[in-house]
Amino acid sequence: FYTTDADEAQASVANGYAIEDKFHMYIYPTQTCGSVPLYRSHSTLGTDHFYTIDATERDDSANTGWVYQEIAGYV
Repeated sequence: FYTTDADEAQASVANGYAIEDKFHMYIYPTQTCGSVPLYRSHSTLGTDHFYTIDATERDDSANTGWVYQEIAGYV
């Protein structure tokens, strides 16, 4: 689970997510020169998240059980 929001991170931990001690990537909270949106969707079962930088893939994923949530950050 990736987020730039500290409150969302803490709420996620309270709901069973674990904070890992390794960084998989860095994301910016706002768009910077050359960065693109990282779109976040969740499964209709509510058990997993799907990330993409491709708006078409984000939109097409709705046909396979994903619900778009928000831009998680910028990469």
